[in-house]
Amino acid sequence: MKWLFAAVAMFSLIVVTGKIFNHTRTIKVVNEVTPQNIPPLKMESKKTKAEEVTPPPVPAAPSNTMIVENIASEDVLLPAARFNENRFRERLDNTPLKCERCMVRTARYLRVQDPKLVSKYFVNELRRIGSKDLPRRTRLVKLADALHSDDLLPFWKDLAYRETPLADSERSILSSKDPSPKSIRINEELTSSVENLGAIGFHDKEAKDILVDIINNPGKLHRSALRHRALLSLRDSDFSAAVKAVKKLPADDELRVRLKAAQKAN
Repeated sequence: MKWLFAAVAMFSLIVVTGKIFNHTRTIKVVNEVTPQNIPPLKMESKKTKAEEVTPPPVPAAPSNTMIVENIASEDVLLPAARFNENRFRERLDNTPLKCERCMVRTARYLRVQDPKLVSKYFVNELRRIGSKDLPRRTRLVKLADALHSDDLLPFWKDLAYRETPLADSERSILSSKDPSPKSIRINEELTSSVENLGAIGFHDKEAKDILVDIINNPGKLHRSALRHRALLSLRDSDFSAAVKAVKKLPADDELRVRLKAAQKAN
């Protein structure tokens, strides 16, 4: 009987142990991570309000006072019938000398008008001013310089030959050891004239002839420095004409001496 009881007890223990093993295995399988039993995850957005704001626009490039394309002007394309000498003087009066943007704007306005009329008005105004109003004359020359017009040849020719002088005694003014406002303006006018004549010389023989004349037959105010500047302007527009002009210079000419000294220095 004892062995029978022991056998029954052993069988019961095996059954119970098997159930426990099966239950443990079931729990283990359930707890294993499989695609079927992965619970759906809640994707919480971590964006802050600052991140949700659209990026700021790219800052614009710094403005340039010389850019005039965006300048609105009602009379830029003014009909020729309405453009006259009084309106030209009006524009000159309303263009501050120290405002480069204003100067370029006025030049842009004049550039779309009849170039022959514009040239005529510049010469007329220069002769009308003469030596009476230095600031206004300076403004006129600066405006012509900003215009870059081939039609202004008569204006630059007048200044180069001093047909309308800035003062009655320009030669003595330039001969003074101490510079003065007038001597500075005279030199500026002479320099601007030969530089603009050089630019016009690309398209106009008369402009080149004036430069050659200043180089080979200088006037009383055409010093060697100005003649040298005229030679450089001529060289840029017509190299062969510049070479010919130099060959015509006498051996003792101030400009030739200046050129030889510069050549030795280099």
